[in-house]
Amino acid sequence: MIRLVASRLEGMLMDQHGSVNVSGLQKRLNEMKKHGTRLVLITPKSYPYLLAKFQNVQGPLDYIAENGAEVVVDGVNVKENKLDSTTLGEILNWMSEKPAFGKTTLTLSGRLSTITNAIPGSDIDKHLKKLYPTTHWVSDLLMVASQIYQIRVDVPLPNVAEYARQLRNRFKTSIRLIKGGKKHFYILAPEVDLGNALETIQDHLKVRNRQTAAFGYDAADFDYLNAAKYSYTFPNADAQVSDIAKTLSGPARDAVVLNAIDKLLKRP
Repeated sequence: MIRLVASRLEGMLMDQHGSVNVSGLQKRLNEMKKHGTRLVLITPKSYPYLLAKFQNVQGPLDYIAENGAEVVVDGVNVKENKLDSTTLGEILNWMSEKPAFGKTTLTLSGRLSTITNAIPGSDIDKHLKKLYPTTHWVSDLLMVASQIYQIRVDVPLPNVAEYARQLRNRFKTSIRLIKGGKKHFYILAPEVDLGNALETIQDHLKVRNRQTAAFGYDAADFDYLNAAKYSYTFPNADAQVSDIAKTLSGPARDAVVLNAIDKLLKRP
């Protein structure tokens, strides 16, 4: 019997416009509750965002937020990995000395709040406040940076790889970088791992690998897909992911995932 289903939120149950089929999701959660099965949503977004987004959804819903830095089960934070404060200060100081990084927008999200150097009222500021409801602007990030889960780095031009390369060369194993969209990436503590995050939930709920199913697509999803016996993806997924996951297809990914959950719940 499947007792745990994990899915990437973006590109799976949420479309590119940020919309979720709430009624379809609620229907599955109702069935999952009857079967003693829980759903885990995996996302780079913050927990406050998720609370607001799914405030009208009821049922066995858990979260791996902040790219794996925060794990929440049944409303309780069961694991968190914050950036080391010394390393965080070194990163911010180093960036401030690099002319290229002077053109980036930095957003530091953490347990207490989210701070950014985005100009208030700018397009990026408005966008960030949708993702991080507790976001507020500060003139000097170093003055208030503490208990931070991750740094989101938005660059002005689509050369994310070059910015990430410079950071990786400077800080090596003291940070972990995760690709975001075409113009942003994330900096996290080196121990953050989506596979470990899912295993934390498995241990907390006393669920085994063979009782777990997962849906993913990108290279960053590989670790948590590998922590599930049954893993699923879509055409043109990352090569590593395609090697371990069964490929599903359909015109709308959210419908495919929801229908797949229906079938998983029927497993003996």
